[in-house]
Amino acid sequence: MEEATATDAARYCLDVFTEDSGFVSRTTSSFHVARYTFKALAGVVPAADDAFHRDLAAFLASLPPVTDQLTAQSLAHVVPELRAIALAAPEDRASWCQAAASQPDRRVAAGMLGLLAHDDEEARELLLARIAEGDNDALAALGDVRQLDTEIVARLAGQDAQLLDGIIAQAHGGAFAVSRTRDPASRLAILGAHFPDVAPWDALLRYLGDAHMPSEHKRKATLALAAQADRLPDSLRSDLRELLPQLTGAVPADKLFGSPLGGAAVILASAVGTLDDQTLTRSIAALLTGSRQERRDAATLISRLGRPEFTAALVTLVSDPYPDVRAEAARALAMRVASPDIGIDPLAIAGLQQGLADPGALVSLAIADGVAATETPSDEARELIAPLLGHPSALVRESAARTLHG
Repeated sequence: MEEATATDAARYCLDVFTEDSGFVSRTTSSFHVARYTFKALAGVVPAADDAFHRDLAAFLASLPPVTDQLTAQSLAHVVPELRAIALAAPEDRASWCQAAASQPDRRVAAGMLGLLAHDDEEARELLLARIAEGDNDALAALGDVRQLDTEIVARLAGQDAQLLDGIIAQAHGGAFAVSRTRDPASRLAILGAHFPDVAPWDALLRYLGDAHMPSEHKRKATLALAAQADRLPDSLRSDLRELLPQLTGAVPADKLFGSPLGGAAVILASAVGTLDDQTLTRSIAALLTGSRQERRDAATLISRLGRPEFTAALVTLVSDPYPDVRAEAARALAMRVASPDIGIDPLAIAGLQQGLADPGALVSLAIADGVAATETPSDEARELIAPLLGHPSALVRESAARTLHG
């Protein structure tokens, strides 16, 4: 939507909540109004103007505690869409924190506090207090886990280890959870990477190496370990190298329990130094000709390697039938073009230009994110993504603006 159209639509949604709108009295079933109005609002807020964002922030701060779970779920989608400018004044931040503390739904409260956590001490302290009580939504909203106290990390990691041992016992009895509110294995991997001395690594290794566990349940933790491989203790890296054959041998469950393992094991193997050049090349070739997930993982691995000889593979993946695969390849090309250390790579630039022509929003968002991930993007990359400031998607326009203008 254009800004004016989106703002009108957003204000219509907000007006539904006023007593004189008459909308609720005309609608059946009336108890669904708030839920679906928040859901509609979440879709148009990103394209609305700054004045509406300020009005929305004031409205949300004035809300009484939302006790209906379905309404709270929809509200939780609205909160992250607010721009920082809506909470710039100190008095607005104070009332916002008070409103967040009064909301009974953990996800809503954590989302509200998370908007301020990067530069507001009160919001950060409230999140830390909630994390100490075991609130995983607050932990996700905090962002950088290095802000946590070692004692709290030890307690959280211990909870994860206990839960993992319970999951293993259930799996040996033939019982599997189809979905969980959080993944204890990936949380333990992330916490442990930053606080290795207090992490119960043995529990995570047992979980990853157990043949009874569906490989889908191991993907997030495997990728988390790969992403933080440089932080892991040498002894753990050695244990992971020995574990990898058991990890790849886990029986898949046909996507019943989440995303397939795909190339996650290869990514981890590369990160912990298991693969020589010949094996690495063969592994990448196998991923490039594999499943949708494996092709996406091939782009992720190539991005992490940063080796120019694999640029051609990324350019090929930019034409993949699936947008998530194209997006991952385009992100990798954007990072390559944006890096001031690599120099001009004509093939990468051509591939990135092809990605910029993708008709959807996902690939363009990935390109903007890829450029933003570089501390000082090259002039070439900045020039290439400048047209995204006029993209049909408000999400892309805003992401490009943050990347180019800070």
